[in-house]
Amino acid sequence: MSTPTISAADWLKFTAAVVEQTRDELEALTPRLSSPSDVVAVTRLDLDTACARLEQVREMLRGVVALYCADQDMERYATGRPVMGRLRICDGSQYLQPWHPDPAHDSPREIRTVTTRNGTRKRILVSAPGHLESVTLTEAAGDGQSALAQTER
Repeated sequence: MSTPTISAADWLKFTAAVVEQTRDELEALTPRLSSPSDVVAVTRLDLDTACARLEQVREMLRGVVALYCADQDMERYATGRPVMGRLRICDGSQYLQPWHPDPAHDSPREIRTVTTRNGTRKRILVSAPGHLESVTLTEAAGDGQSALAQTER
């Protein structure tokens, strides 16, 4: 299989999507920082500053793409594939996954396990290029092993 030609605009879109994913993940920490039992070395001010800086960089990248590629849609690569996958996982949370400009990089795999704002653990999977799923993890009765309970798309 030949490697597709990836445009400069597609690389900028991918970079902006990675920044957006990072900002979203940092923002998701916010509710957990207010818990007295949480041992986190990051202060609320540091987190707010990091989120604001990432938002500024994301907007700058979007501005560069708009300036040099005015006819480009920031949400789609030149091939029409989406730049970012979004998966609603529960309690208003979402998981963001930047898709690589080369679809061969988005093969089926487990991405990570996340803990939502309400404490639910979710395993995030790429089920096929461009498709995200989550599986809710629960404790199995008595054996301490994780059991797969629910899949969301």
